[in-house]
Amino acid sequence: MPSTTLSPRVKELIQRSIRSIDQLDTIILLRTPPLRSWSDAEVGRALHIPADFARLALEELVSNGLCRCAEEESGSQTFQAAALGDESGMRELCQVNHEHRLAIVFFISRQTIARTRLAAPQTVFEAVRTLAKKS
Repeated sequence: MPSTTLSPRVKELIQRSIRSIDQLDTIILLRTPPLRSWSDAEVGRALHIPADFARLALEELVSNGLCRCAEEESGSQTFQAAALGDESGMRELCQVNHEHRLAIVFFISRQTIARTRLAAPQTVFEAVRTLAKKS
């Protein structure tokens, strides 16, 4: 399914803030009513992914401003969706995810491939440079 199903606003939101399907599913979960705080373990169970993967997705979403983290009295952390200045893009993302999930998965996959292609030469260069220093 081509990414033309996605509006420019949704594409820009994904490019700016969502780098994986785990992150997409996590932010959709956090924004699903009733809104509440979630632990990484609860997110993992709800999405059927390891808690470590959920934790990584949550940390990235926090750094991208899509969710916030709070420390409980017990010392554990919980996460909830952050209030955004413009909620319309996120609402549209949630709706499109429901109606055209394959288009979003395709778009995120293409973004990942593009980032990998851009990073690969630099990674190879760094590896060669590291090996040259050791010799």
